[in-house]
This record gives sequence, structure tokens and C-alpha cells, in this order.
Amino acid sequence: MDNSITVDIDRLNRIQIQLNEAVDSKTVAGCSCLMAKNGEELGYYEAGYRDIDNALPITRDTIFRMFSMSKPITSIAVMQLIENGRLCMSDPVSKFLPGFKNQRCYRNGKITSVTDEATVKNLLDMTSGLCYPGEIYEAERDTAVFLEEASKKMHTENEMTTYELCNELGKISLHRVVWNAAHRRTLLQPAILAGQHKVKLTRHQLRVVKKHLIKVAEAEKQKAIGMLCLHVKILLQHWRKSHSHTA
Repeated sequence: MDNSITVDIDRLNRIQIQLNEAVDSKTVAGCSCLMAKNGEELGYYEAGYRDIDNALPITRDTIFRMFSMSKPITSIAVMQLIENGRLCMSDPVSKFLPGFKNQRCYRNGKITSVTDEATVKNLLDMTSGLCYPGEIYEAERDTAVFLEEASKKMHTENEMTTYELCNELGKISLHRVVWNAAHRRTLLQPAILAGQHKVKLTRHQLRVVKKHLIKVAEAEKQKAIGMLCLHVKILLQHWRKSHSHTA
């Protein structure tokens, strides 16, 4: 069997062009890419800086801090299980983790029972009501306390297994989500317009819109947070640019 690799170098070199364009357009400060097949390196490409202030370029040994990379791996694993008939998107999570049975949620400051059980799909699209640790909502504070206690048990005789930790996580009262699509469009419109430089926001308007966007992000079943934060960033950049000329 012929295991040799045929590579079109000209096509592969387009990667360098793409990386250069990403840096030149300020989409990223720096980036790198290594292409390999069957353990053989086909090409390595880099562009930009790992430290802009000190003009330090990206190198092969540059360490990148990466976020949310477990999500695509987990999603692929779930799709494979579904493909093999061992899992269904509509399966309740409690089928595999009993701790997710009879879940509760915060409603108007009180804890009540949820109307529908969280499903595998809810976990994948981040609409389960589970929260990141934080200080704004009760569910966030409860999650923070739980994770702090769990971290203290790590590397001790009482360390929790992954299965135990997930079951306990399911017992935390959820953050109740109330969502209105029309409300989202109304609140996002000023941000979109500002991003397109069709309106000029005052400092007060910026604070109001930012406040509403943050509230919407929290209520968006946790899946539009990235987009909304981007709009907030656009608003801040627009305000700074409009005021830099008057300073």
C-alpha cells in the first residue's frame, strides 16, 4: 500500500496568505498553523505578534491560551453516539445522570420546580439553565460556591469523580430564562446602527444600551453571549473614537 503524500504546495501556501490577511486586517494579533498528515509535517505557517507592545513575533513554540475547545470535541463524541444509536438528542439528561432528575430553578427569588427536564440538546446548545460561576444571579452564586467546594476536594481522599461532580451539578437550582425575540431585536438595533456608524450615541445612551445588552445576554439562554458582547465592544469602540477627536 502506497502511503506517500501528494501535496500541492501552491495551494498549501495559500494558508500563509490567509494568515497574513488576518493580521493585516487586525482580525487577530498573531496566529500560526501547522499542517500534518499521517505524522508527517506538510507545512508550518505563522504571522503577526504574540506580544504587540514589545514587538515579539509568533514562533513555533508560542503558547496560546485557548477557550471552549472541549465543546467541539464533546459535540463530535455526542454525534458519534447518536450515529451508533446509543444516544438521542431528545433524551433527558437524567437518563444518564440521575442528579438532573426533578431539577429546580429560581423564579422571582423563589425556588420552584422546572416544567421540562433538560435534554442532551439543551446541553449542546447551552439552553439547559446551567450557569457559569458569577455574582449576578442566585444560580451563578450557587454554582460558584459548589465549584469552590469541589476544587478544595481535588487531590484529597474525598475527591469527586467526574460522574459525581456532574450529578451534583445537576442538583443546583437553575437560572430561569425568559426570552422574547422581538425584545432582542429592539435592544440590538441601536448597537447594530452604532457599529455601522449610522448613529452617534451619547455617553448616557451608551450606558443604557450596554446595560440592556448585558441583561439580554444573560437571558439569551447562554448562546448569544458572544455576539452581544461583540456589539458592546463595538459600542465602546465607537464612543471612544467619536470622543477622541473632541478630547
